[in-house]
Amino acid sequence: MELNPASTSALLASPEGRALPLENRILATLALGGKDAAIGLARLTPELTRPLGDEEVRALAAHFAEPAVRDALSQSLTAAATRAPVLRALLTLRTSLDTTPLNTPLTSAANALLTSSDAADTTLGAQVAGAFKLAATEPALTALLTRDLAVLSTLKSQLSTPPSPALAALRALRENALGPVATFERLARSSADASVRDEALAALAASRDPQAPALLVALLPSLTVSQRGTALDRLAGTTAGANAILAGLRAKTVSKTDLGVNTADKLRTLLPADPAVAALWKDLGGDAQRALRLDGANADFSATQLTLTGPFTVECWAKLDPTINNLDALLSAPGKVSINFHAAQLRVWLNGHSPADIVVAKKKTTPRVWTHYAITRDAKGVFSLFINGELDATSTTANPDTLAGLDLGRANPKNGGTGGWLAEFRVWSTARSAKEIRENFDRSLTLSEVDGHVPAPALNLTHVFSGATWGPLQGKARLDFTDDAPALLTAAEATVQDEKFARFRVLANTRGNPDNGKQLFTAVCLACHQFAGKGGAIAPALDGVGNTGVEALLRNLLTPSAAMESAYRTFRVVLTDGSVRDGFLVEESADSLLLRTPGAEDRRIPRNEIRTTSYLRRSLMPEGLLENLPSEHVSDLFAHLKSLR
Repeated sequence: MELNPASTSALLASPEGRALPLENRILATLALGGKDAAIGLARLTPELTRPLGDEEVRALAAHFAEPAVRDALSQSLTAAATRAPVLRALLTLRTSLDTTPLNTPLTSAANALLTSSDAADTTLGAQVAGAFKLAATEPALTALLTRDLAVLSTLKSQLSTPPSPALAALRALRENALGPVATFERLARSSADASVRDEALAALAASRDPQAPALLVALLPSLTVSQRGTALDRLAGTTAGANAILAGLRAKTVSKTDLGVNTADKLRTLLPADPAVAALWKDLGGDAQRALRLDGANADFSATQLTLTGPFTVECWAKLDPTINNLDALLSAPGKVSINFHAAQLRVWLNGHSPADIVVAKKKTTPRVWTHYAITRDAKGVFSLFINGELDATSTTANPDTLAGLDLGRANPKNGGTGGWLAEFRVWSTARSAKEIRENFDRSLTLSEVDGHVPAPALNLTHVFSGATWGPLQGKARLDFTDDAPALLTAAEATVQDEKFARFRVLANTRGNPDNGKQLFTAVCLACHQFAGKGGAIAPALDGVGNTGVEALLRNLLTPSAAMESAYRTFRVVLTDGSVRDGFLVEESADSLLLRTPGAEDRRIPRNEIRTTSYLRRSLMPEGLLENLPSEHVSDLFAHLKSLR
């Protein structure tokens, strides 16, 4: 029927078609697709004695501008018998539909549920109000929150039970950036449940009420270190919040130690000309780092003329411009050797070798994201590729030939060149192991001393291109500042990090209670990750994570931004109203993008509301997760994580 819409339409219009059972006519109508399906379905809905299904709601909602369709869907939202099922269907479809034309009937339906005496109805009404950003439901949401305030203040274990109507109302008010800020402040200060306190803090941070930032800043001394950091980071997402933070710094009610570089970065985005923000950024060590910028011309490269003999390792950080291909290269001797990104996959091309691509990465490179690459060749001539410290591919053939005349960032073809940034380019005269690459790829090394002040020659480090030293630059290749350069550790910072790893390594290997660990895992990890199909859809699934070993678990928990899948970096959206939104980029199109944030509804943002977008160098996973847990809880959590095989 889908392949023959004209014949299907003729059948439906015929006496034989009109005599078919209702469900058969609905199926045939849906097969028409597009506006014809929506209008035809709208004409049939008065005959239905059951609620509309998801596919039917989608067909109608996609063509709400048609009068017949608008009437049918509005009637379904108005009727008490069909209202809830249709709303649940719309909630399921909300990220794939533009529901703006439905705001009026959705608001009416949500308000009707919010005044119900049934807890399931009021909870659904609040969820709809939050998911669809129905600002006009604020009075009903506030009334629900106020009515059940005493219950909300005393409830415990909200994470392990369905949300109460009042908690759902609180979340909806936060989603709409509206509501009684004095009530939010009271809940944040005195609620018996941690999830309620966190939600109230988030509502204060999101509120458009001019009093909200000051109330949140005043609460800071009573919060935990983790809560203060989260609250300040959220507050820094709006101009009013950013100014409140600066006022708190001047009045010494906000401590500089509670502000991370990420929060300072948001302040710089909103208040780029403020000298206090510039000073804060510098104090927090956020000064932009120098990196090599290549604009995509064939003449743009560094004439390093390197020679690689025997075993070697070449490693660097790279952030490539969109449209990645074999013109983008890390190292090449044109016509002879090229380490490039053909089809967005890192590969080593050797002229005269069969196959010419001796090794090709399995993973594709994500544009506009800093990624660490390492290429090794062992004594037998076998090549291996590492991405973000993890082995990705190994060659099945070998080539031990000397590779000479290699220029950094030079393309092999003559019709273009590398487009992007390179940072911390290092060459070793040995094939580094996976362990050595993982331990050093996020650290800044020099030729004078590395790895705890051991002279570089002893570790076979032969070349380092970083900072102001990048060799003889050609064409328009230049050193430039980038405010998202990889965060590399100095020797002193590396020592501190090693000590932290040692401390938590002991706890991770200490016998813990896996049952308690499972509860922590459910409450803390499944907000973003999934396991066995349950949990959030923001971060990688954790099925089989126990097979990765303690070291990998420690690295991902203690330094989540150092080595992560490119797709899980924080995506920042600066809106035309000046506010900042950070989250996980779910999808994007020519008209909009879909942003997902932990603990909040997915948000589809129209392009005309977006000023700029960018990937940040940090992971969506928060820093300090283990540091905020008691020692015994860390052991419990690892006991459970190690069992997930």
